[in-house]
Amino acid sequence: MALQHRGQESAGIVTSEGFCSKSFHVHKGMGMINNIFNDEIMRKLKGNLGIGHTRYSTSAASEEVNCQPFVVHTAHGALAVGHNGELVNTESLRKMVIRRKNLY
Repeated sequence: MALQHRGQESAGIVTSEGFCSKSFHVHKGMGMINNIFNDEIMRKLKGNLGIGHTRYSTSAASEEVNCQPFVVHTAHGALAVGHNGELVNTESLRKMVIRRKNLY
């Protein structure tokens, strides 16, 4: 709620019950934070790890598909990420994630 001024477009939270968890608990949507989250939804976001994101776009369309954090399913498992701005070093980040995943 403290970042409400940034969450005028969309907001989301992804939680996990541990580093090796196979699943995420996700809730995100368009609108103001207090319209997206309530007590019941927060209770469903179980886990001891989480990523939260608020968005007020400066690029990309103001659409639900752009709500963050993003959750993607890869050959190495599920990955959740939230970011602001553009990722200009995606190739080196991808290689780093793959290297680290192969260590586990």
